[in-house]
Amino acid sequence: MELLVVIAIIGVLVALLLPAVQAARESARRSQCTNNLKQIGLGFLNHESTHKFLPSSGWSPWHVGDVEMGIGRTQPGGWMYQILPYIEQQSLYNIPGDGNKLAITAQQKANAVKLQTTPVETFNCPSRRAAQALAFGSPAAWKPLNSDMMTRVARGDYAANAGDNVKGCTHQLEGLDTPETTQDDKWPSDNDARLLSWIVVGLKPYGADPAGQYPPFTAQSGVNFSGSEIELRQIPDGVSNTYLVGEKYMNANEYETDGTADGGDNHGYFQGFDWDTHRFATKAWPPLPDTPGFFSYQGFGSAHPGAWHAVFCDGSVRALSYDLDEQTHRRYASRFDGQTISN
Repeated sequence: MELLVVIAIIGVLVALLLPAVQAARESARRSQCTNNLKQIGLGFLNHESTHKFLPSSGWSPWHVGDVEMGIGRTQPGGWMYQILPYIEQQSLYNIPGDGNKLAITAQQKANAVKLQTTPVETFNCPSRRAAQALAFGSPAAWKPLNSDMMTRVARGDYAANAGDNVKGCTHQLEGLDTPETTQDDKWPSDNDARLLSWIVVGLKPYGADPAGQYPPFTAQSGVNFSGSEIELRQIPDGVSNTYLVGEKYMNANEYETDGTADGGDNHGYFQGFDWDTHRFATKAWPPLPDTPGFFSYQGFGSAHPGAWHAVFCDGSVRALSYDLDEQTHRRYASRFDGQTISN
């Protein structure tokens, strides 16, 4: 009888202690996640200090990083690739090097596969998944042009702030700097030659200067988007009031799948501008806790209960409620709307 009582007491104690243990583990994971964002923020700011502008976005999901292509608009790889030298990952940054800027060589393509399969702990939230190479299930049409076909890629959990454009990746011609009204909003028509040029900016002779093919900086309100080379002084709303990089939302069922179902998590860290590595803040894409079965490719969010995290353009990391109102969320995402934020 005494043995049964002892077993029952032990069971009660375990039941009481388990939530505390789980909470402590989540606290440790959350701390690691915020530290990752701090390191990412420092990477961006050290890049800006060195080159006088923040990392650019890369060309497209059909390209990954190439060390020979330099910085800014000429670099096909996205922001995760561009900050590698500033987070003590210079050797990884150098992997695609083949000494040839004007052509995509067999050596570069082979090395690009190695680049894409190399995990970087800084780019993954431990509450969601470990840094690892996951199956790449997309068809060959999605293979980067400067890489051989991959069977696995390491995928990230953080996204740069592309702004509060209600049409996401479709660049806005006028009106982004006046969010209080939609009367002056202007968009390119579907047959606008500029729209096609902007979409296929990376699909050009390799090594050519794409500068003239990019949309104006005012076509997106964030700090990292197609063709961006944003200087800190070009953030008039203030670096402490503007998102830099945040946790991205994910369908909780898709963390370690092959990515075919999730258009916002089917490529690797080092691709160019796309939903995998860039997110927007709008009414349609509010910040959300990861939810099984629900997709929101273009919004921020996280696996943490109660709050998601973002590093701002001053390098500070903040926990933000999922109930953050739409107006505040959009104002944090825009670098130039001129609106005040009540903290």
